[in-house]
Amino acid sequence: MHDFDGYRTLGQPHEPVDEREAGALLVRDYGLDGARLTRIATERDDTFAVTVQGERSPRYLLKIEHPAEDYGTVRMRARALRMLERRAVNVPVTRLVPCSDDGMIARYDAGGRTRWATLTTFVPGRIVSSLPGRPSPALLAGIGDRLARIQRVLADERGYADRLGRILWDVRLLPAIAQDVLPMIDDATARRAIEQAAATYESVAGHIDALPQQLCHGDFHPGNITVRDDRPDEIAGIIDFGDMHMMPAVCDLGTALCYLVDDVLADPLEPCRIALAAYLNVNPDFDRGLLPLLMPVMQARAALVVLLPLLAERRSGTSPEHYLFRPESRIVRLRLLQSLSDGASDSFAGA
Repeated sequence: MHDFDGYRTLGQPHEPVDEREAGALLVRDYGLDGARLTRIATERDDTFAVTVQGERSPRYLLKIEHPAEDYGTVRMRARALRMLERRAVNVPVTRLVPCSDDGMIARYDAGGRTRWATLTTFVPGRIVSSLPGRPSPALLAGIGDRLARIQRVLADERGYADRLGRILWDVRLLPAIAQDVLPMIDDATARRAIEQAAATYESVAGHIDALPQQLCHGDFHPGNITVRDDRPDEIAGIIDFGDMHMMPAVCDLGTALCYLVDDVLADPLEPCRIALAAYLNVNPDFDRGLLPLLMPVMQARAALVVLLPLLAERRSGTSPEHYLFRPESRIVRLRLLQSLSDGASDSFAGA
């Protein structure tokens, strides 16, 4: 196995924080007494929806980070949310709530270990991935538009020294992760598809590695976007900045587009093209010469969607059902992307 920080985090056990302990932190660091906390299942931290006394719906989200998450990383995320709040006021991202002393981060000590916590606003609306039917063209355009606007702001966050392998969802890790996890997969068809995705990515890896990096959301997909019940075409909120990391912007873009492919349509890539057009409208300086990299990146992400839930289950006990796609649909999506790439020199030509 490779020596990635993300592997160590998955394999490092920690005692869950219960609602009573989390409530005490809210009282001490945020002055919130009498709040009702509801645990939310996550991959590696302790997260709670916080409903303040006298209200019915959650107002805040409390996240107590995994013990392996260092202060610098938590501070980077907090700084990024502050930047987005100040410089992208029309992009409805979750907002950071300051501590009682106006600090961005709270400290939680238990069992001889220090963990870091943040409180953010609870984003209203329905998760796009849970909506019936498929996203409308207006919503798809909104997804591309908001991704570009977030990237433009985060590009100015230059004070964080990231480490490749800290976030396992980084598509650049696919060849290494495939090498480590493929022995756990018995299905020959799935193995071939993942090997093909890794080979396809490796064919463009040199080009991608030479590109400048910037801070990116890293997990921008319909499971992290909400809409209002009365306005299903309009983005109400953008959540889960926990996988932010440094990478080329084209990797962040390809990651987002991977989740928009629709196998029911005559052209399964049509939703991707709508989102891409909106993205390019906001980011006209994006190098169109990088568009041929999108399909290899999308396939790499789809392969990670197959591999990482299995790895998480083996190393930390996380249920595969926690993830956005059902287990049986993950390999189907990867094979669809590969079939769309066969014989196509550039699936997004003319964008």
